[in-house]
Amino acid sequence: MNNFNSINHRPLQIYNRCVVTANLMEDQGRAAVEDYLSQFSEEDKIDMAHMFKLVKKLGPKRVQNMVTAGMQFSDDDYVGEEN
Repeated sequence: MNNFNSINHRPLQIYNRCVVTANLMEDQGRAAVEDYLSQFSEEDKIDMAHMFKLVKKLGPKRVQNMVTAGMQFSDDDYVGEEN
């Protein structure tokens, strides 16, 4: 499952991991989340916990805007890599 290692912008990388984690919990349950999280370091998991707290405090849309602020996106940026 995608770990977003190809994303160099750490806040967006962590945010995307949190989105996958939340979707897994909703769709497949705790076992799927535990399996997904097993590929990450303790530092990654701590960063994700902080991101989840920020989303809870500020809301997903505001946090999404924060983690993508100043970034430019184009079709050329997508490399089609799934890890």
